Amino acid sequence: IALTPVESGILNHSQVSTATHGSIALTPVESGILNHSQVSTATHGSIALTPVESGILNHSQIHQLWCWLPQRFSLYEPRVIFSSSEDGYHLRNLYQKCGDNQPIVLVIKTRNDEIFGAFITESLDYTADKNKSRSYFGTGEMFLFTLTPGPVKYAWVGTTGSGDLSPSQSMFISADYNSLVIGGGDGDGIFLDQEMNRGHTKRCRTFNNAPLCSSGDFYCVSVEVIGLQHDED
Repeated sequence: IALTPVESGILNHSQVSTATHGSIALTPVESGILNHSQVSTATHGSIALTPVESGILNHSQIHQLWCWLPQRFSLYEPRVIFSSSEDGYHLRNLYQKCGDNQPIVLVIKTRNDEIFGAFITESLDYTADKNKSRSYFGTGEMFLFTLTPGPVKYAWVGTTGSGDLSPSQSMFISADYNSLVIGGGDGDGIFLDQEMNRGHTKRCRTFNNAPLCSSGDFYCVSVEVIGLQHDED
C-alpha cells in the first residue's frame, strides 16, 4: 500500500505524515523497535494502531509488518510485552513476560543490523502445557519475515494449496528453556539459544524460506515481542 501525502493549510510539510489502508487515515505509531525519529503511522483494516513503544523498526517497516498480519487482527491493539534490553537476555524471561499472550510478533535485530522475525499465533507460555515443550505446535497463519535488508514474507507452505503436506511441513514452533525454534523440517527457520545471544536461520520446509540473514548464523543485539490484544482482554 503506497503512502499518500495530505495537503493541509494548517500543517507544514514536515508535520504532515499520513498512511492509508482502506479508506481512513492512520495515527502515529511509537515503537521500541522503532526509534523516535523513525516513528510514523501504521494501520491495518478499519482502525488505527495505538502508540507502540519499541526499538528496532522504522516508519516503513512497521507499516509493512502490519499489512502482513491477518485481517481479523485489525481490531487488536499492539504493545511491546518483552524487550531484551529491559527484561534480560534469557528465554525464561521471554516466556514469563509473554505469558499467555497470543498472537505475538517476535522481532530480532542482529549485530549486522539485519531485522527479521516471526508472526506467532500461539502462546509461548509452554509451561502451561507440558506437551508443547516436547513437540511442535502452532497454526498455518504463522509466517516468517525479513525487514532488513528488504521486506519479505514467508507464509506457511500449506497456504499455496499444492497438495498433501508431510509432517515436516507443519513444524511451526517448538519452545523450551534451552531453545526457541520457529519453522522446522530439514532446517530451523529461526533458532535462538537460551541466552538469546546466538542463533541461526536456515531454509525450512514449513515456510520454504531463504535464510533470514546473510550468513545464516547471527548474534542478537535486541529481541522484542509485540503482543496483539483485544480491547476486552
